[in-house]
Amino acid sequence: MLNYSLSDALIGLFSLVVGAFFGDFLKGFAGNFWSRFGTTVRSALTPKVGTKKKDEYFNLGALETSLFLIDGNGHAQYTPQSLKAKYSDGSPESPDDISDRILRKEMQMEKEREAGNLTIWDGIGVGLQNYNILRDQHEVNLAIDLNFYKSRYAAFQAVVGAIATEDRNLQGSIYSRYLKNINPRETIPFLARHVGVVAVVATSDQKLVVVRRSSRTGMRPSQHDVSIVEGIEPTKDADLSGSWTEIDVYKTIIRGCDEELGFKPTHEQIKILGLGVDMKYYQFNFVAFIQSQVRSDEMVSKRNGRAKDAWETQVELLNFELSEVVEFIATHKMWGFAVIGLYWALLQKFTRRAVDAKANQVLTTDRIGNLQ
Repeated sequence: MLNYSLSDALIGLFSLVVGAFFGDFLKGFAGNFWSRFGTTVRSALTPKVGTKKKDEYFNLGALETSLFLIDGNGHAQYTPQSLKAKYSDGSPESPDDISDRILRKEMQMEKEREAGNLTIWDGIGVGLQNYNILRDQHEVNLAIDLNFYKSRYAAFQAVVGAIATEDRNLQGSIYSRYLKNINPRETIPFLARHVGVVAVVATSDQKLVVVRRSSRTGMRPSQHDVSIVEGIEPTKDADLSGSWTEIDVYKTIIRGCDEELGFKPTHEQIKILGLGVDMKYYQFNFVAFIQSQVRSDEMVSKRNGRAKDAWETQVELLNFELSEVVEFIATHKMWGFAVIGLYWALLQKFTRRAVDAKANQVLTTDRIGNLQ
């Protein structure tokens, strides 16, 4: 892991000196000069965004994950202006074997609905056609341009669900045919189904919201996860103001918080920190942190006040403390997006050196053997 403690300290000292001696002077032209100067200093001291090494999977202590981090370091973040996503109704052409899988899943879901199972619904999401990582001139902030296409839930189940559960060594498996030898930075559009957001919510009384998934859910049953895992929904998260249909990922996060936890964060409370792909599922997600102004008891009350059987998850709370969060990671099985979400949440409050030291101390090989 990279060490940010020295740069954090120098940046903090610089900010204090400038604020103390030049606070009034920073208004107007001089302020613009000092702002540019501060940005240059921060750029020189802040490690470049992205992974520590090219083509490296995210690990924490001795805990290895199948998450490949495409963009982000837990400090830099996207802005509404630097996260651009276009959407089109068309879907990419799929090979015959993938098309057959999707058709069979669609027919199965239709039969289940006809039999009276109204919980089965072939909803709409977005798949990833391609992306282009961008940077500002100082490479301090994240920037990305993505192209999405329409994807149905049946396709997600037929593709992502199969990748996660089938024997990868079989000659006809999706992994052996399409994923075994690819660079995770490449995009295979007909497999990149249902892009979403994985977000950790912190409450005003310093709790982190986590959830336990139902044993009945098809994906990762009974596992723990972070506060919000929400798929982008083009009919709800679209911005139709321009000539292109654009997707507002902030809308996805706000909608997820409202539907799952009963509050709507402001844009200022949302930090979208990166983009990754979990190669166990071949699923792309943004990773975000949200500092809410809602108390944990209010949040749980709003959640519990809704229909009892409306959710696939049960809400739990963690103290937003370094030892407790790392211990939680060490004792609960969860996918890579949940691990990096909690790790990046800790980086919002503690130095990277402190978090990595605690992770190396707690997440040892003998402790995490049952989590692999």
